[in-house]
Amino acid sequence: MKQVSQRNRRMDKKTPDSISRWDGLYQECRAAFAALNFLTILPINGNWLFSPQELGKSIAFYPIIGAVIGLLLLSVKSILSLLFPSTVVIALVIMFWSGISGALHLDGLLDTCDGVFGGKNPEERLKIMKDELVGAFALIGGILIILIKYISLEASVLIDDKVLLLAPIISRWGMTLAIVIFPYARKEGLGYTIKQFTNWKQAAVATIFTIIIIFFISGTIGLIIIIFSVIIVLIIPYYLVKKINGLTGDNYGAINEIIEVWVLLVYMATMKFI
Repeated sequence: MKQVSQRNRRMDKKTPDSISRWDGLYQECRAAFAALNFLTILPINGNWLFSPQELGKSIAFYPIIGAVIGLLLLSVKSILSLLFPSTVVIALVIMFWSGISGALHLDGLLDTCDGVFGGKNPEERLKIMKDELVGAFALIGGILIILIKYISLEASVLIDDKVLLLAPIISRWGMTLAIVIFPYARKEGLGYTIKQFTNWKQAAVATIFTIIIIFFISGTIGLIIIIFSVIIVLIIPYYLVKKINGLTGDNYGAINEIIEVWVLLVYMATMKFI
């Protein structure tokens, strides 16, 4: 009885630590699902409500959600290739690519183009970005990004389908860095809520995830693309901050779209020298 009692006391001492570990794992899982819920239209438990802290922590998982999107793109391309010629397949893949996020990022690009190029000062630019009407700059920006994505994707896929994995992973990593590094332009909105609960820990974790996944997929070539992508990850947000004194949720979407195209272009250029 004495031995049993001593064993029970030892188990009691371990219980709080065990509970703490499981609670931490549960919180990380919720943060991952928050990222999935925010970045895609994939169905998850609709009854889940995510706290601001969980939304902030979720940005560490953005590259992993990018990998999920990339796997879906590969699957869609493989299925469509059995039915249609390559030109049609690429067009449908791009449509799915935009649709899987509910066109969230493309919409952000359109609003950013209208605001940044249509306004004369930061206040006016922010006001235009909140306007639901689509202006000339949005139309031009949207057409150009889709056209460049179509042409570059068609050429890249002929080289290797892996680019469909690389682009969404690196672009979501770029969004994570932009959120952490640069200030937010408004004092309201979902983007502001996320920004309030982020720090360099999420950026570091997202970077580690990105490097490991990209190296596993493409080895040295993938790491070269990451290095060149840092240029866009820093230059585009810096330019936007100069225009509107910070970033907004729309800008995050625009950054994602631009990095995706940039990755396709860098991939093609890199493969020419290998």
